[in-house]
Amino acid sequence: MSYKNKVKKLISKELNVKNVVLFSSCRNAFYFLIKSLNLGFNDEVIIQKFICDSLPIAVKQAGAKSILVEVNKDTFNLDIEKVKSNINENTKAIFFVHTYGN
Repeated sequence: MSYKNKVKKLISKELNVKNVVLFSSCRNAFYFLIKSLNLGFNDEVIIQKFICDSLPIAVKQAGAKSILVEVNKDTFNLDIEKVKSNINENTKAIFFVHTYGN
């Protein structure tokens, strides 16, 4: 059994789930997650402005539009009040990504 399959088996057992998918990068994982949500051209995904390029690139490649929202100055994570004011009929997902472990 390959190392990859051993890891998948271990994760499956630990999480008590049937299927586990491993990705080579965060960008690939985000892309496949967004594609699995069937997001399209007019669909918006709210993400924070202060983030690496992996998430906005994955959103664009999956065919959706990133809505960049300011972060909280104390945590560098999404500012919930600013998120609320950016939600509209085209909002299909909100990605909360921790910054610096916050």
